[in-house]
Amino acid sequence: RRGPADVTMRVLVVEDDPHLRKLTMFALGLDAELVVEVCSSGEEAIERIAAQKPDIVLLDLEMPGIGGLETARRIAPLAVIIMSGKEKFDLGEITVRGVIKKPFDPTTLAAEVRRLA
Repeated sequence: RRGPADVTMRVLVVEDDPHLRKLTMFALGLDAELVVEVCSSGEEAIERIAAQKPDIVLLDLEMPGIGGLETARRIAPLAVIIMSGKEKFDLGEITVRGVIKKPFDPTTLAAEVRRLA
């Protein structure tokens, strides 16, 4: 019997830091049922979302140009999980599925994304 962990899910990772982008892609790749795409900016994410139709967006909060909160506002009502190293921040009226604290544990990131999705 297939459970929730066996369901294919399309995840778009939006992260401007190349090292964290690579680490996030590796960590999510540990779950063979996650289809992972990455981009490096809010602008790129907004363009790619229309074509790729991800199930959830894992979104860095602080990025140059269009930041994470503005990106989340523009892609609503798409499901978003914020990733941030900040202790406190104001989401305003933006609804997100959850927040994953940086630095994250690569061995549990995929399970955390599934739990929040």
